Amino acid sequence: MDPVFLQAALISPPEIFGRRLRPFSAGHVLVLSALESPYVSGTEGAAVTFEDLVRALYVCSHTFEENRERCSMVPGGLDPERSERVSRECIEWIQAAAPTPEETAAAFETFEAYLREYRLRAEHGDVCGRKINHWRLLVPGPYAIVIGIVRATYGAVSLAEAWDMPLGLAFAYIDTADNLQGDMTLLDEQRRANLEALKDAPEPRKRGTPTPGLKPGYRLATLEEMADGIQGPVRARKGEPGYVPPRRKKKKTTSRRSVKRARKKK
Repeated sequence: MDPVFLQAALISPPEIFGRRLRPFSAGHVLVLSALESPYVSGTEGAAVTFEDLVRALYVCSHTFEENRERCSMVPGGLDPERSERVSRECIEWIQAAAPTPEETAAAFETFEAYLREYRLRAEHGDVCGRKINHWRLLVPGPYAIVIGIVRATYGAVSLAEAWDMPLGLAFAYIDTADNLQGDMTLLDEQRRANLEALKDAPEPRKRGTPTPGLKPGYRLATLEEMADGIQGPVRARKGEPGYVPPRRKKKKTTSRRSVKRARKKK
């Protein structure tokens, strides 16, 4: 079994500054996006301050419904009164925890590891093993994940539960449902082995490209076909470059004159 599926169900969130975090979920991604947190901005190398860390820890230690109450929005942005309440609670919490510089440095590392571990997803690719990007969406990622969970479980998981579901477990449910419905893009051990074996292979020709030295009507196997175990020249199909139509046998025709001559001879 892929370790990603094991970790998705068995991972446990850490405790930072005396507060136990909840499993990182799509709800956390949405609220952190509303707060413009650099942890979900998607900008590599973005500077993260201690205040950013504290706010992210605060959000990730509450459920989606609790965060909706504390970080609600009004026309024009976040509710200023509730934002002030959140800031006040964060200050009181940190003052009570009184972290040392060493504990603060460790907290940054622990929280980044927490985000990294909960975002793990099984690799996907085509037959050859080329990776497929699952984040090219026209809708916001958190909504796609939540609806994907509900659809994958045929409604057994409610929207409220989906918003708080650990991301890794959500990915595992969605991938399993897709695979049961015929999706074959998950990379298993065999496909990974095929990919490793083909890394040093020469660049393949395009499908159907005639190759010098091959019998007319044949071509080299493509990378996808080699990943499926097909080796050696392959007969070109109709419509592909290099295709040679089979020879048709001429039909014997008999004219009326030949029939009359045959009768006279008899």
